[in-house]
Amino acid sequence: MPPDPAALRLPTGAALAPNGQWLLVVNSNLDEANTGSTLISIDLEKLWSALGDEPLTAGGTVTDERPCRLARAGDAERELVECDERRFIAPEHTVEFPSGGGNIGVDFPTGEEGPMRLLIPSSIDRAVTWIDVLFGEDDGIDAVECGQKPRRCADDHVLTRLNRTVDCEDNTLSTMPDDPGRITVGTSEHRYAYLPHLLGAGLTLVSLSGASGPELTDVSCGFFDDNDDKQPYDGGFSVVERACDPATAPDVARECTRPTLLTSFRFQPAVRLFTVRTGGDEISPSRSYVLSDVNYGAVSDRPQMGDLQFEDPAVGDRLLVVRTTPPALTVASAGTDEAGVLQLAPLATAELCRNPNILTVYRPPAGEKIAFVSCYSDDEVAAVMLGSLATITIDVDDGPNDMVVDYLRDKLYVINTQSSTITIVELKRTPKFLQVVGRVGLTE
Repeated sequence: MPPDPAALRLPTGAALAPNGQWLLVVNSNLDEANTGSTLISIDLEKLWSALGDEPLTAGGTVTDERPCRLARAGDAERELVECDERRFIAPEHTVEFPSGGGNIGVDFPTGEEGPMRLLIPSSIDRAVTWIDVLFGEDDGIDAVECGQKPRRCADDHVLTRLNRTVDCEDNTLSTMPDDPGRITVGTSEHRYAYLPHLLGAGLTLVSLSGASGPELTDVSCGFFDDNDDKQPYDGGFSVVERACDPATAPDVARECTRPTLLTSFRFQPAVRLFTVRTGGDEISPSRSYVLSDVNYGAVSDRPQMGDLQFEDPAVGDRLLVVRTTPPALTVASAGTDEAGVLQLAPLATAELCRNPNILTVYRPPAGEKIAFVSCYSDDEVAAVMLGSLATITIDVDDGPNDMVVDYLRDKLYVINTQSSTITIVELKRTPKFLQVVGRVGLTE
């Protein structure tokens, strides 16, 4: 069955348009009930206009003129306004791509005035799809382009094959491995994206400078293999790039001519350093760091590490790492010693709700930074104040996954996979600070 172009359905990833008018959301099709995943476009200007109007009473029948109604959420049964997503999705811009769509990596191949290029991994059909979003002078979407016919992205926008063969454990690999995780687009002048695989120990490199668009250029097959026979699984979760200052660059960066990258193991309490041989587009693994600040015990068959980010990406001296089992957020120092070797050392730990995985950091122009971590099992988001490490837990809908900060409106959008909704959290320092104030998607 073709997917509905105007629905939220098992959403997993999201990205905000640079102008702040559109929220681009991936519908995953994780249950494979449809022919593929979709990318939908939610008009935030229309949404916030509707949220400012008088809502219908709870259970009221929404219309185009009155698309929002009162509802309650969380254990505390707080009142909020929920809105029908169909009134704000632009179905003419919906495109379809392989099933299992995940998070969105964002690239601007010609600068921020040019197209917004989205890279989306698909876990079921083993692919990375690239989609260009073009905006008009009025900040509206001119086009969402992936060579689609009529909605399905063309094969040359769906990357499944490497642009060369790779030797992989006595075999020759020509296609992307199974179980791709979260894709990360590099933040420096080095034009790459990085894709760990949740199982199978592989790490895929995507060149963003191919002649006709992004290309899969390398796979490091045993990258996450820890040589531990007692460990039944090997895999990674996420990648972050560290800012580079030639005066203090790590040895792997070669005076910033190569990127400095860190990635989290999925089934070990460790982070690994690596770089890319830019002349040959090849992954170059380096040393690993075991983070022993929490008692992970005998949990070798359970995920141990999740997302990671730098508290201040421009500096890169404090690394935030999500510990899935046991649930915690680790703050670690990240600096080079006299020999130029990058050193990681845990500084502090904050306890989290169960099954935390995804991390996003709110960095206001003034005031304390906040790390938000979504906890899939508990239907909660943990807000960790990075000055004090005080933690506030926010009840959201079922299966919280990716999160996006809207700096224009000081809101956090939480993508809830199981409930097929988006929770809106207040970030302004008002009496509703860190409370749920709205929902996209109607509940019973």
